[in-house]
Amino acid sequence: MKQKKVILITGTSRGIGKATAEYLKAKGYIVYGSSRGAANISINQLQLEVTDFESCKSAVEEVVKREGQLDVLINSAAYELVGAHEEYTMEEIRNQVEVNFFGALHMMKATTTQMLKQKSGNIINISSIGSDFGWTFNGAYSAGKFALHGYSEAIRREFLPLGINVSLISPAGVASGTTNISVQHSKNRHPLFEKASNAAFEASHSGGDLKMASSMETVAQTIEKVIESKYPKFIYRVGFVPRLMQFMNTILSQKGFEKFYMKALKVPTQAPSNY
Repeated sequence: MKQKKVILITGTSRGIGKATAEYLKAKGYIVYGSSRGAANISINQLQLEVTDFESCKSAVEEVVKREGQLDVLINSAAYELVGAHEEYTMEEIRNQVEVNFFGALHMMKATTTQMLKQKSGNIINISSIGSDFGWTFNGAYSAGKFALHGYSEAIRREFLPLGINVSLISPAGVASGTTNISVQHSKNRHPLFEKASNAAFEASHSGGDLKMASSMETVAQTIEKVIESKYPKFIYRVGFVPRLMQFMNTILSQKGFEKFYMKALKVPTQAPSNY
């Protein structure tokens, strides 16, 4: 009989993390979720603060204590900070990167020791189209996701010979239903950028164009594909938008792509009248 895989997921109080946890549990996996506080979810739930390395270590140790193994780590905990460069405070930028990059890094560091003992494991980091392209008025968010992308790609090749896989799931515009909680705006406003950054925030905060969005089930299905693949790829772009952006970036010149991007994302192409 095939042994059930043990999975630990961060950020399962809502959104992609919660949907993925419930999907994988229904598929018969042993699933542990985690969040900073209590979560209304029908799986094993641990309290975990991803910005605290000791908290991450304790969560991993608890799963191994209960199950004797940890086969899959899914880093889903994240949030989006919208704003212009001139509007961000340094504290806001540091907090964004602390959660979206260092939070995932803490979990990877806490997990790989156990996976090396097992000589097997799968690390799946939920990234974003914001790790492929600097997402305008989301510079701090892209900084964290770029860092996660680069670090994941680097360590993937360190661990491949040792039986441990590292992959990225890169969706865009996921219809999570919780963007009103997970999307924040910088505290400051700048007169030259306020109108555009407010528009960018409203687009993200409202969930964006839901007709173009990927479903959370599609993301969860892609994650299951990675878990069950004998030779998982590094990056899985989920949905139409990430693949379109990659294609347009390939066929267009730098100037052509920026024109396409700015028109598609409604980024201002002229200075405001008060400049």
